[in-house]
Amino acid sequence: MSRTTPQAEVFKPSVLNAGLPKEPRGMPKASTENPKAATERPRPSAETPQAATPVAGMPEIDYRAFALASGASMHALLQASDAMMKGMMAVGQEMTEFASARIRENVERSETLMQCADPVSAFGLQCNFAQKATQQYLEEAGRLMALATQLTGKCLEPIQTYTKETLGQTVSGGASESAAETDSKARRAS
Repeated sequence: MSRTTPQAEVFKPSVLNAGLPKEPRGMPKASTENPKAATERPRPSAETPQAATPVAGMPEIDYRAFALASGASMHALLQASDAMMKGMMAVGQEMTEFASARIRENVERSETLMQCADPVSAFGLQCNFAQKATQQYLEEAGRLMALATQLTGKCLEPIQTYTKETLGQTVSGGASESAAETDSKARRAS
């Protein structure tokens, strides 16, 4: 027989807090000591906000270049997804055509099988059907693998092109920056 706890005993603080970690002593309780603490927000000061000063050693961010790069990467991803959808449609069409051809052959085989007079000819018909079906499934698997390979290439092409362009810009941008730094150091030295 299991012992049930009365509802009044279940809602006692000692029962509710059983197993919970104790609060640190320096922390005020939001519900009793400072009820507004959880809902208060810092008020904006009347002073005008100052622009963040660049920290020494931290590079400045070119937000325009970042936005252009983001747009270009989004364009590459959209091209990749377009290629993916077209490729998946081609794969689906190939599978549908294969399935309809197999169903048509199954129906024809069933009609031929019903006309067989002896078990030996029926067995020979089934063996020929199984051999032909196996060959067709292997050929279809090869076609689907070729489609999948083409699909992968077409999907990755826009992303690879974007990556190569970005790396080319980074390398040429880094070379021009280092040339500019060398030129400015030479001017300071003279």
